Amino acid sequence: AHTALITPDRVVHTRRHTEPPALEVVLAEISDVDLIILEGYKSGPYPKIEVVRLERDPNLIPGLEGRIACVTDVPCLPCDVPCFGLNEIAAIGDFIESVIMGNTGATLYAEVLDGTLDRD
Repeated sequence: AHTALITPDRVVHTRRHTEPPALEVVLAEISDVDLIILEGYKSGPYPKIEVVRLERDPNLIPGLEGRIACVTDVPCLPCDVPCFGLNEIAAIGDFIESVIMGNTGATLYAEVLDGTLDRD
């Protein structure tokens, strides 16, 4: 099924697939954007902001590569990256803007992998 939402200044398309399309194919179709947020690609080569909910599982995903921040309601979550509360929307936005938007994706990913990402 393909659904389109059309307004005088916007067109939004959404499609349901029986088989998920390759992420690289979908990303190649996107242009003229500043930020792409993915959900559910834990093993992909992208910087990750992990969400840890106390009622779901109060632990970090073991061995998750590319974690640059956590958003959580777990008190004192042992994490070596910046942690934000679930309601710290402005701080999370500022983090995304300053850290993610301030780097190219390739540079940011390389910094995450070699541990040189400046988190100050």
